[in-house]
Amino acid sequence: VVAAENQSDVSPWRFAVRAGEKYVAGQVIDHHGFYVNQLRAAHRVFATGQSDVAPEEAVATVKAIALATESRERGGVWMDA
Repeated sequence: VVAAENQSDVSPWRFAVRAGEKYVAGQVIDHHGFYVNQLRAAHRVFATGQSDVAPEEAVATVKAIALATESRERGGVWMDA
């Protein structure tokens, strides 16, 4: 991928997550700000020992990443949680 100065304007990150019985969608336009906020949140955890994310949510996120990695390694097959 070759970055361009207007990349964020023409290529936002789109996402959707299921919350209960509905999907919630959004997009990240400010890629730089997204990572800055992630680093600030990580710093808060290390500085205070308190996280904005419940332990169960953190475990579910790691599980989703592991399943996505396994799916990719197996040629894109669907992985049940």
